[in-house]
Amino acid sequence: MDESKEPKNVPPYLPYKTFKSFLEGLRVAMPARIDRSIMGSMSGGAQTLLIAALKYLSLTTPQDAPTEKLTRK
Repeated sequence: MDESKEPKNVPPYLPYKTFKSFLEGLRVAMPARIDRSIMGSMSGGAQTLLIAALKYLSLTTPQDAPTEKLTRK
């Protein structure tokens, strides 16, 4: 059996309420870059999972900029 060295694209698991409340907060003002600096009230673990979820769902670019998918209302 040939095992590939490519990492598996596994979706991150985080509470839906955390994800939803973060997205609702973005409705007020969409930042140019989505990083830990705008997640001050969240724990470090929640921040990590949220950033991973946004990237997995293609809502941010590899440079942490919001994609059109995220900015659409």
